[in-house]
Amino acid sequence: EALAEPAERMGLCARYATILWYWVSSLPTEQILTTCGLDACSDAALLEETLPNDAYWILTSMANLPEESTQASEEQRRHILELASYCKIGSSDPLIVELLSLGLKHMGRNTAIRLATFLREQSKDLQNLTQQDLVDLFPQSKGCAMLLHSELQRVSERHKRTSDKLI
Repeated sequence: EALAEPAERMGLCARYATILWYWVSSLPTEQILTTCGLDACSDAALLEETLPNDAYWILTSMANLPEESTQASEEQRRHILELASYCKIGSSDPLIVELLSLGLKHMGRNTAIRLATFLREQSKDLQNLTQQDLVDLFPQSKGCAMLLHSELQRVSERHKRTSDKLI
């Protein structure tokens, strides 16, 4: 019976890999939970914390093993570290990664996914995003949408002063 546990865990590897694929492919959390038959209450932490953190740890550890033990080229190591960061961030989409890198209090992964989709569909950038755009995008969270707009305005002002382009 002690041998059954590792075998059982090995059987879950393909399922975990599929879940992580959806995660780095920027599917919203609720959609991943539903698609993968996970329970929103009991499996949300698995999806949002355990799997991404474990994948990040495993991948970064693997990339840092001595070359003699892995035979991985420098380019392969770079790709492994890139995948590790996508697991940790929750997306491989450059726009979503950039939105999340702003470090805003009201910009979580799911918000960044919805906002990135909106910006692309409307051919907008953050500088010409209005408060009403965010309220319309997040009607169930009007207060948070207004706070997010405020945060984005501050970041935009900061970038204007340093003449960096903001998304």
